[in-house]
Amino acid sequence: MESPREGPIFNCSNGHILCRGCVHQVPRCPVCREPNVTCRNLFAEEVLQDALKHRRIRCRSTVHGCNFKALLPAVKLHEENCGFNQVGNLLFFQF
Repeated sequence: MESPREGPIFNCSNGHILCRGCVHQVPRCPVCREPNVTCRNLFAEEVLQDALKHRRIRCRSTVHGCNFKALLPAVKLHEENCGFNQVGNLLFFQF
């Protein structure tokens, strides 16, 4: 499972949150089975954006050996040319 880095973020009518990667993989909310999971959650998107603004994160290829860590804009640029770039979907936060 990948931790989202940006929106859109969606929720079902009961408020359970799904990221953009997951919402297209499930036909129903995985928590309550509600079929409507297409409502954008703008508040969650804003909270995520604010939370990542000053946090250093690691390259998604960390699981393949990359040790690059920086703020999100620099990580996105790095990932385009990362020598370890494979299908790695993990995001690690440094708290």
